[in-house]
Amino acid sequence: MQKNLFHLSFDYWEVFLLFIIPALTDISIFIYAFFFLPQNKRNKAFSAFVLLLGIAQALDGIMRLSNTAETAMEWSRISAAPWVFITSFGLLFALRYTKWDRKFSNNLILTFLFLPSILLEFGIIGGLYEVSVEKSELWHWIANPKSTTATNMIYMWNTVTSLVTFVLFWLYYFKVRKDENRRDFSLLIAAGNTIPFVTGITSEVVFPLVLGIEDFPISTPAITIFSVSILIAIVKYKAFDYSPKHQWKNILETMNEGVLIVNNQDQIMYANKAFCEQTGYEFGELKGVIARNLLTDEIESKKKVEQVIKEREDKKSSQYEILIKTKRGQKIWTLISGSPYLDIHGNVIGSIGIHTNISELKLANNELKLFIYKASHDLRGPLASILGLTDLIHHENDKEKIKNYSAMIDYSAKKLDTVLINLAKNMQIKEIDRFDDEINFGELINETLKRFVGYEGFQYISITKEIMLEELFFSNKLIMESVFQNIIENAIKYRDLSFANPWLKISISKIENRIQIVFLDNGIGIEPSFQNRVFEMYFRGTETSKGSGLGLYLVKTAIDKLGGTIEVESKKNNGTKFLISLPVVKSKVI
Repeated sequence: MQKNLFHLSFDYWEVFLLFIIPALTDISIFIYAFFFLPQNKRNKAFSAFVLLLGIAQALDGIMRLSNTAETAMEWSRISAAPWVFITSFGLLFALRYTKWDRKFSNNLILTFLFLPSILLEFGIIGGLYEVSVEKSELWHWIANPKSTTATNMIYMWNTVTSLVTFVLFWLYYFKVRKDENRRDFSLLIAAGNTIPFVTGITSEVVFPLVLGIEDFPISTPAITIFSVSILIAIVKYKAFDYSPKHQWKNILETMNEGVLIVNNQDQIMYANKAFCEQTGYEFGELKGVIARNLLTDEIESKKKVEQVIKEREDKKSSQYEILIKTKRGQKIWTLISGSPYLDIHGNVIGSIGIHTNISELKLANNELKLFIYKASHDLRGPLASILGLTDLIHHENDKEKIKNYSAMIDYSAKKLDTVLINLAKNMQIKEIDRFDDEINFGELINETLKRFVGYEGFQYISITKEIMLEELFFSNKLIMESVFQNIIENAIKYRDLSFANPWLKISISKIENRIQIVFLDNGIGIEPSFQNRVFEMYFRGTETSKGSGLGLYLVKTAIDKLGGTIEVESKKNNGTKFLISLPVVKSKVI
């Protein structure tokens, strides 16, 4: 029986023309669609459709090239196998192309389309599909299906799936016919599907099964018209080109900025993932709620939103800042870039806003304003002193007084220098992005202490260190130096002068996966009411403080940059403890 499959004749040019050439055309379209088009679900369905169609056309052509009726019969049965899947993939492509697949779950669609196909395929393999083969002068062989239950079911399935596909394409065309971008290629695809559909129903169903007329084998090659129409839509009209429109939902959901769409009554219609994360709400809690009532309780913000709603009615876009209240009650500053949301006819049906959290920027701006204000005071004070003392020297002849004035100028200049150094360090710390310096804490502490030789009070304080690390620690050396220098300087500066033996103990250890650094001194301590403010810019914890008020602010900035934490424990006249915890960026066993 297998040997008979190769009893073929290649003398029938009309068979090549009608079957083999369409088969090669469809397989070529498959190669283009599969390898050169974006591989989304729609294009994969189309690729499977044209591949199976090309195979079926080739098998049908081989059947007609057979030398014997027995060989033709076998090839006829084989060529029937792809058809139950061809129409299923054709319908799957139509569902995805027209977006009807969004109305149903993917599992439901695949089950409905391919479970019947698989069952019918088993019927064909089991020999339930029956045809009769007759000699034809024009086509060499004609295969006519026998009217059996299995055969009728196969033809009915192909008819139903083809009919649904036909309807979907035309419904989609009438839906988009006013859209200039989609109208032409949608008509082309719908018309390209209509020709093989009509010829197929006529020649494959009406003629053989209803009227009993011999099969006229035009329907199989005619389907290539449908394939070619889609190819033209792809090449000429760029119908399947990648466009952000195809992925708009994914784009919105992966944006860092929040997106909020409201209707003309300010009711929330859509919020993306980022907006929900910003506000702490689930979308189900937001949908249908009046946005300004839920998201802000600031009178100025409410007035601003009401003003914007009126602007949207005139199709005006705008950018504005408001305070938004999160689900937990936290207030965040938000920059909103808003535009009118239009329907297909250009009518305003709402507003779409892109929400950017600018709280940190606002904080930075406020911090910068405070910084400039305080710095100008701290810089102008020493400068004024220097200028005043210089003027006195110019009019003074007493050498002793001039010497005192010079000492005072020196003090003011050093104070000015300290402020400038701290400002520069603050800028440096904020810009650092490398944390791969190997930190040897013993060397770091020793180098820091050397800088305090000659510093007032350094000779009176005992500083000890205890380092309990078995691993290397990697961080940024400049930042670590700034932290140690400022905290050690504070311990020296605010030592308790009533104690005969002021001391500072520094201990470093690893607890779990973090480095813990403890600075413990027996200095004058900090008032409990001041402890939550000691890290603020320009805050001075004592009335007698002569510092710039930047030291602990720089420490906090540095620790934040390293992703760590710092805590302070203190009592007035009973010493201070700073506890620093840093993540281990990188380590290896010594």
